[in-house]
Amino acid sequence: MRLAILRHARAVDRGEWSGVDADRPLTADGEDTAEQVCTRLRPLVDQGAILSSPWLRAHQTAVIAARIWAMPVRIEPWLAGGLMPPAQVAGRIPPGLDPVLVGHEPDLSALIQVLTGGQILLKKAGFAILEGDPVPGGMVLRLLVNPGAVRDLGA
Repeated sequence: MRLAILRHARAVDRGEWSGVDADRPLTADGEDTAEQVCTRLRPLVDQGAILSSPWLRAHQTAVIAARIWAMPVRIEPWLAGGLMPPAQVAGRIPPGLDPVLVGHEPDLSALIQVLTGGQILLKKAGFAILEGDPVPGGMVLRLLVNPGAVRDLGA
């Protein structure tokens, strides 16, 4: 399996948001960053579908990625922030789909740690590609890119 992971881009700060956390939207800069990251990474992405957290900021990031990468988005409640331990999330990844997962921290970094055995920090709009079996320790981290590096590639 080839699994891609995309953290949602920058959202409105929690301290500036009076609504439910799941409804916090991306900032204009976050939308711009997601657009740049997805555009520059397009040659590396050959996935079957995007599976997104239902939370607004992740879904907005997924919609931007779907438009650029020309693939469908499917909302998956199990990708909502803090809902499920990483080992259980790994068990939910559909076999044979090679999806892009779009979600939140610390969940995505914890998932990568469970799947690879290595510890990483996935920045906002950060992107990773893993290969192998989606079981604890069964995958290898093939690519880890932060949005600053992606922006520099286009400069």
